[in-house]
This record gives sequence, structure tokens and C-alpha cells, in this order.
Amino acid sequence: MTPVSDPAVPPHAPLADYGYAPARFADDFAALCTEYGLDAAQVRPARVLSMHYGGAFVVVDDGDQGARMLAKASGVHRKSMREDARNTPAVGDFVVVSPATEGEVVLEAILPRRTMLVRKAAGEGVVPQVLVANVDLVVIVTALAGPGEGSAGTGDWNAARIERYLRIVREGGATPVLVLSKADLCEDREAILEEARTLLPPEDVYLASFTEGWGIEALTERLKRGETTAFVGSSGVGKSTLLNRLAGSELARAGAVREKDGKGRHTTTHRELFRLDGGALVIDTPGMREVGLYSEDDEHLARQFPEIAELAAECRYSDCKHGDEPGCAVRVAVGKKKLPKGRLEAFVKARDGLVRPPPGSKKTSKNNPKKGKG
Repeated sequence: MTPVSDPAVPPHAPLADYGYAPARFADDFAALCTEYGLDAAQVRPARVLSMHYGGAFVVVDDGDQGARMLAKASGVHRKSMREDARNTPAVGDFVVVSPATEGEVVLEAILPRRTMLVRKAAGEGVVPQVLVANVDLVVIVTALAGPGEGSAGTGDWNAARIERYLRIVREGGATPVLVLSKADLCEDREAILEEARTLLPPEDVYLASFTEGWGIEALTERLKRGETTAFVGSSGVGKSTLLNRLAGSELARAGAVREKDGKGRHTTTHRELFRLDGGALVIDTPGMREVGLYSEDDEHLARQFPEIAELAAECRYSDCKHGDEPGCAVRVAVGKKKLPKGRLEAFVKARDGLVRPPPGSKKTSKNNPKKGKG
């Protein structure tokens, strides 16, 4: 397999340095070869570095180093993508590829994901979109101020949106941390920090100023060799700037923000996986305007609100919404102060924010994350 000719792209590290452990994937690799009738001697593993309209750029082993190749989905895999959007390759996926023409390979199948971030795809309809896969840590970045402002009112802080991010990350199996960027421009940063620490453990919330250098050292300590971290958040909050500061070089182009509204210009146009000098793997992502939640059932609500799920079993009606229905055990518990009112309000907000697939749509994907970190 000949790597794509691109003088701007230096030789890559071998696939093992991109998180691939042969022993961990051996059984799954063999199972996919059997399922799709692939010759195990001809196919090889790869990891998706970026997605483009023409296909995925992947890294495969080429002697003692890695090579960047263009991978186009096979006809069989294109069919599976049409059947379930979650079968579309995502940055961070480990995949099985076979030789094709010079500089290209055929993407035959996706190895089972350990973790993945799934949202409702932007726009109309209810279609799941896998943002990234096989990530260990997700850094949610939100700006506390716009350009040259000293007020949180011009920033990106929105607790409800952060809660949606947290749910997407946790349901996907990864660990979230929160970065409050542009903190040097925000007079109310301590109050917002206190509020943020009600959503996450205090040690997982960072005040940061990427221009002043606050928080960079603490975040650097969270990035581990061989582990994958994804940066998510709105446009213009500083994700690419953070990545460049952590890398010590300009991996991603960081753009300015519009003066009139403080919004970013979506400098990052696609998701891309980078390997830092210390061996940590990071994924930069474009700014997201929508954080739509996608769910097929209410099981994750029960995991997030176990005390409400237990109380709901005592409600008079099995489909009780915990509103005005008679015999609601959840509201009785609130009235008796056995359940905080805020907890019920959070549950209702979480339930009403779900986006579910239409009746009759497919509800399974071969690439749902496995339990645990694998």
C-alpha cells in the first residue's frame, strides 16, 4: 500500500502509537473477516484521522512507520451506512481496510467502538450522527466573554447546553472535563466557576485563558500517552488555540471572532485527529451550533436519575409524566421533601430534550460502544 503523496504531511507514527492494540482487537478483527468474507492476510487495521467528502483519511502501518491513506467505503459498507447512519466512519474509528489503487485503500468494516459521541444531526429529521469514536477524555470548551469584553453576558456560558454536552459524553462512555476559556475577560468568572462545579466534580472544571496561559499546564497533565482526547464546543471559544498551546505548535488554524457578536468563524471545518509529541492523541472539532440529544429509549435517564426511576415504579400510571397526573409518587416525594424539587426539574428538562427516532426506524447499530473501556 503506497501512502498518499503529500509533502505537507510528515511521516506518521506506527498504528500502535495511534492507540491500536492488536491483542485487544484480535477477536473482533477475526470476526469481521469471517462475517464479510475477507482474507485476513490481505486486510489490515487502520485508524480514521479525518473525514472528507471523498472518503476518510486513515493511518496504516507501512514498515516501521505509519502512512496516511485515503479510504473509500466498500459497496457493502455503504449499504450499512444507508441502513444506519451510525455505521458511517467517524474520526477516531479503528477500521479494517484492504488494498486498492496507489495511495488508496477500501474501508471494509468498522471495528467495535469502545466509546462514541452521538448527537442528533443538525437540521430537520431525526438522524444520529457519530461525532468522534474511541475517545477517553472529552474537553468541553466554553468562553466566558467575547472579544475585549469584561462581562459574562457576551460569552458562551450556558449551563443547560453544558448539561447536554455532559449527557452526550457520559452516555457515550467517555470522561468529560469542562474548560471555561477567556476567563481573564470575565468579571463574573468565580460565580460561573461555582455554578459549573455543580455540574462536574471541582477537579474537572478549569478556568483558563489561552492568551495569558492560564490552565494550560493543568490540562496538559490530563493528556496521557496513547489516550485520545476530543475538544468540543461552540465556534470561537478557543478549541484550536488550546490545541496549539498544548502541542507547542500550530496544528490547527485558529481564527478571530466577529467583533459585533463575539461569534467564531468556524475556522476548523472538519474533525481531525493529531498526535502530540508526548504521545497523546487529540481530536479538534468544528464549532457546534446544535447539541441535539439522540436516544432510542429512556434507559439512560434511569441511570442518570435512579432515585426518580425507583419512585416512578410506584406511580398510579405506568406512563406517568410526573406532571398533573393523580397518584404520582415522584411529586409526592417532592412534596414530602424526600426528593429535591430541582432534581425533578432537571429530570423533566432532560426527558423533554431527548430526540428519538421515528416509529419503525432501525434501532440497532453494529457499532454501538462496548461496555467499559476495553
